[in-house]
Amino acid sequence: MEPIKTTVEELKKTLDADVVVLRGLPGSGKSSFSKAIENQKVIVCSADYYHMVDNKYVWKKENAGKAHSSCLFDFISNITGMIQNDFVLKIIVDNTNTTMSEIETYLKIATAYDLKTAVVCFNVSPETSFKRNIHGVPVKTIARMSENLEKSRRHLLACCKRLGIEYYEIDGE
Repeated sequence: MEPIKTTVEELKKTLDADVVVLRGLPGSGKSSFSKAIENQKVIVCSADYYHMVDNKYVWKKENAGKAHSSCLFDFISNITGMIQNDFVLKIIVDNTNTTMSEIETYLKIATAYDLKTAVVCFNVSPETSFKRNIHGVPVKTIARMSENLEKSRRHLLACCKRLGIEYYEIDGE
């Protein structure tokens, strides 16, 4: 399976998935994309929301696991609510999702509910990520995340093919 190369503008017009799982380095454009399509009956699930304190992002390492658990809970709650109440939304998972263990759960849950699902990877260099990221993620962490993205790409493409999930890539440079 080859990824579908696209642009943000084109994807905003053509993406018709019920569930969209974003992945990419900090500062790659994931949250900007989510905000750009929020007016289209979209619910965004993000671990970042857990770190918001008085409208400020306050990241603490000890809360990282809780933040991702909270995001997964929101994701499942929104899917079950959508199905139980028979209404259609677009659910976006806005996390870095740099490893298979971070992304695979979302994909399996979405496909178990027979929801049309897409993965969108925002590709930027570690240097661009470091310049743009608003969370102060250290350069060493970004470099490790970049390596994880690349290492998991082939496996993720195979997983998407097996599950019937579209995989898009956007050059965010």
